Amino acid sequence: MHGSSVLLAGLGVTGLAAIAAWDPAAALTAAAAAGVAGLWWHRESAAARRAHAGLVAELADAHLAVELADVGMWSWDLRTNVIHYSRSASAMLGYAPGEIASTLSAWGKLVHPDDLARARRAVDDLVVGRAARYEQIVRLRGADDRWIPILDRGRITARDAEGRPLRAVGVHVDISGERVRPDGRVATRDKVVIVDDDDDARPVLEAWVRQWGLPVLGFADPQEAWQAIVDGGAPLAVVTADDLPGMSGLQLATRLRDAGHGCRILLMSHRDRESFAGCTAIDGVLPARSVPSELQPWLTTLLEAR
Repeated sequence: MHGSSVLLAGLGVTGLAAIAAWDPAAALTAAAAAGVAGLWWHRESAAARRAHAGLVAELADAHLAVELADVGMWSWDLRTNVIHYSRSASAMLGYAPGEIASTLSAWGKLVHPDDLARARRAVDDLVVGRAARYEQIVRLRGADDRWIPILDRGRITARDAEGRPLRAVGVHVDISGERVRPDGRVATRDKVVIVDDDDDARPVLEAWVRQWGLPVLGFADPQEAWQAIVDGGAPLAVVTADDLPGMSGLQLATRLRDAGHGCRILLMSHRDRESFAGCTAIDGVLPARSVPSELQPWLTTLLEAR
């Protein structure tokens, strides 16, 4: 990958949060974690200055990409239980910046009563270490009192020396207009389903698909994706990594084809295309870490087929 897509994948959730809030200091910290801080501070040569300018441009592009993808950000200090919501996260619900109280109890009042117990269990699982990430679809109360379905994701980003969680960072995606089932899950029918266990790469892929105006739903576990499709209907397309634990992307594609699902299936693999010559379970193969320009023709085809 290269360009803003590399930066987004490299910075991960923490970097995305810094970009969304347009906090240069936090973005710099995330850039350092991604191994690119030298480009910010190395200014001894003209080449380094050009590299720095290029990175600033990439950050600006990434900031725009986050805005276009309608992604809101939140960060939670577990020592104080203070939750900060980005401007985009507040606006998503119709609130002005700072209008949502930063307390954990205020979050509980935002969540629909029928979704609250499930969301709290998922948060508890994250905090005590039973789960590596938090991912729920919850209805949040908007400023106009309507319930807005939100795809809410997060993970622990800092721990103390004893392993106790200090900070969690996450994202909100407004999925209004998508049919939400009573159990809180979104139907897969006519959506682009992304299946990738890389928690940094998957949101980037989803953001790109959303920018093209296509409804998208992401899964880290191929078995969960398979069960969701069985329950929720045939998707418009499936983009799946091949090297997945438990069920490879090719195995998932084969199960979908055998079940009679006529959706288009794009496999992202570290193996070359020739390895899949004659494979009828998939419609195409891209490198595991493709650049957006490689994904663009495929998305164009999906748009034309709708």
